[in-house]
Amino acid sequence: MRNIDFNKILNNMIKFMWIITALISVGLFFFSVFIQNTIYQVPCPPSGCIDFGQLTLEESAELQTIGISLISYAWFKTIMNFIIGFGFFSVGIFLFLKNSSDTFITFTSMIIIAYGANFGMDTLSQAFPTIMWMTNYIDFVASGIVVFLFIFPDGRFVPKWTIGIAALWMIFSYSRIFMPDSILNPELWPFWLDIAGWMGFYLLVFYAQLYRFRKVSNSIQKQQAKWLIVSIIIIILHIGWLGIFGDEQTAILKVITPLMITTIIVIPVSLAISIVQYKLWNLDIYINRFVLYVMLSSLVAIIYASIIGILGTMFQQGGFFISFIAVGVTAILFEPIKRKLQAAINRLMYGESRSPYAALSMLGQKLEATSDTRTVLYSVVETISQVLKLPYAAIYLFTENSFQLAAEYGTLSTTPNRINLVYQNDVVGELALGTRDLNEGFSDYEQRLIKDLARQVGIAAYSVKVTTDLMKSRENLVKAREEERKKIRRDLHDGLGPQLASLGMNIEAARNLYKINHKAGDELLITTHKQLKDTIIDIRQLAYDLRPPILDELGLTFAINELLRQYSHSETNFKVFVPPSVSTLPAAVEIATYRIIQESISNVIRHSYATECKIKITMANFLKIEITDNGKGISFTSKKGIGMASMRERTEELNGIFHCLSTPEQGVSIQAIFPLIEKEA
Repeated sequence: MRNIDFNKILNNMIKFMWIITALISVGLFFFSVFIQNTIYQVPCPPSGCIDFGQLTLEESAELQTIGISLISYAWFKTIMNFIIGFGFFSVGIFLFLKNSSDTFITFTSMIIIAYGANFGMDTLSQAFPTIMWMTNYIDFVASGIVVFLFIFPDGRFVPKWTIGIAALWMIFSYSRIFMPDSILNPELWPFWLDIAGWMGFYLLVFYAQLYRFRKVSNSIQKQQAKWLIVSIIIIILHIGWLGIFGDEQTAILKVITPLMITTIIVIPVSLAISIVQYKLWNLDIYINRFVLYVMLSSLVAIIYASIIGILGTMFQQGGFFISFIAVGVTAILFEPIKRKLQAAINRLMYGESRSPYAALSMLGQKLEATSDTRTVLYSVVETISQVLKLPYAAIYLFTENSFQLAAEYGTLSTTPNRINLVYQNDVVGELALGTRDLNEGFSDYEQRLIKDLARQVGIAAYSVKVTTDLMKSRENLVKAREEERKKIRRDLHDGLGPQLASLGMNIEAARNLYKINHKAGDELLITTHKQLKDTIIDIRQLAYDLRPPILDELGLTFAINELLRQYSHSETNFKVFVPPSVSTLPAAVEIATYRIIQESISNVIRHSYATECKIKITMANFLKIEITDNGKGISFTSKKGIGMASMRERTEELNGIFHCLSTPEQGVSIQAIFPLIEKEA
């Protein structure tokens, strides 16, 4: 029996469903365009308007006063509707042809095609009730756009409660389409409640995508979300337009509204880009311009319509003169309104770059709040990037005749602008800033603000540079001290030790030669010889205390194991985890590590009563030592011993961080972290 490929069958069924939906949508839409053109050319009959865009006799006369005939209006509306449908159909078919094997893309393209056709379904369902089953089917498929917006781009509902919102939306949609007399049909509600419901659903979609953007999405999904949010904003603006002007619009508004609705073709375009070529452009600059011109167009339309309405009411007439005044006033107000809107949108998108005091204040607060000099530069670039809404910011410090990267934030996609960081006429580094778009640089105003910020950053960079140099100097001092100790150990052990041993041999020989007073001489020589042996032992112990020779001869790992071997008789079971890379440690860090472990082992044996103790060393760009036992712990009210203070001092003199964590009866955890400065090549 042949194996049945259910996935292939399902995919073919979905493709068949797409073809049926596309044929019905395109066919009904073009038919509706023809019907709408015919309806728009005649005024509404006494029984009522067939289509929302159809004009009454009074509205037709109102348009005649401003020079627009009913035939011109009909063709204008028809062309606008055709542009909308053609835009949706083109994108939907493009997505299907691009990747019809992807179920998600196939469903998306089907919803886009149905959504575009849905603009003419009300007209057809009223004019031809016999085909209402087809128009209802297209309307129901188009309503799936809200569910799609919830699950984009990975097919999951995020947050989880959006499943309930999507289900509620489909219930209302089903009631509106197939149960028009039901109380769940929003079209039977008061107009304000209907608009509030639509607005509420799409605001929840907007919140869900924003939540997904901030909490869940990866970098690619975030780029896709930017394009999707454009679609959601377009829909919200259209709902807002209907909510402001109501369902009983004047003839002028019925001309303006199609112009506004035509912008809805941005929805399929943005969805297609987010799915297929989300990385084609940097969207921020396009969102900026888009929001600007949509708001500007809306305000201009409102001002124009308001002037015509007010003057028409005052003078009880219309015509060319009033239209001329409206155009003139609108033209005068256009540029000031544009400047104000651009400033407000820039503040929203690009942050506090339009408020130099706020930008400088925020940077100053960040510098004050950051006490660790090792993270201050990262805090600076993060603040600059967020304040100026830039995709990338970095600081390079000038060290050893070259600029070295010290901190960066964001992702660099364009050639950065570089600004010198100066302190008292000396260049201490560079500030690298990525632009928002490939073809968009910084304005003169922004360049002055960045220059002001650079002066403050220069001070911070100099402080970090000095601190880093001081850390290196301190480590070099410790290294020099350890090197000197190694020399002393070598001199004591290899020089004085053999000499004293030789002296002991000479005294032994003298004891054999001098036979005058055998008893006294023998006792004296024996005593002297014993003293010399003790001295030799003390000298060797001194040398060991300065720096255990086992570290140089066999390495840190062997030295630790040798240390533990001395306590093999104890009741504590020691476990050691040491990476092979510890053999490359600087001498100063190596001896500090050994002494801290030595002191910790001693404390465990003498005070903890532990049965287990784990010694772990990890290395990255730092060295971390952890000594953890399961003993009785330390009471922090008790007085600390010399050993604990010694371990802390050894750590901090190498710019490290020391912690002693303990809970009574639950053991102790000693942690020491040393920064590791890379060796010069």
